[in-house]
Amino acid sequence: MELQLLYKNGMLMFVFSMMPAGVSAKAHVGEKTDSVCLSPKLVQLQGDLRKLWIDHAVWTKKYVVSALANLPDQQEMLARLLQNQQDIGDAFKPYYGEEAGNKLAELQLLTDQIVVRIKNDWKGDTAAYDDKYETQIIHMADAFTEGIVKQFPGKF
Repeated sequence: MELQLLYKNGMLMFVFSMMPAGVSAKAHVGEKTDSVCLSPKLVQLQGDLRKLWIDHAVWTKKYVVSALANLPDQQEMLARLLQNQQDIGDAFKPYYGEEAGNKLAELQLLTDQIVVRIKNDWKGDTAAYDDKYETQIIHMADAFTEGIVKQFPGKF
């Protein structure tokens, strides 16, 4: 039952569909940009989003391990994962509003790491995290930060 929560996707499409036309959010490894003075609010937002997405990866993995091994902490891990999803939704509310933040919090997020874990591909699980998952999480958080700052420059 709880594993089915991990299979809905579309969160990125939801968030990016809320951005007005012409806004682009990108993150490229190794890309050099002009130096810019970053406001404390922007740095705080970026750090907060990075932590939320990293936490999401950690709690998702912990829950999947508990669910597959039928460990006694399974419900606690699920509750913490779902709280993280609420926290992600709450982080978007100041920019997109209460309704959009609540919708984002309701979405269930799926990653390659979950798929390899469910298939008991332990080497693939480690590789998924080491090779791309952590970098993707940070880049996704940075892309969200850039998009929010471009949409709401007066808040930064």
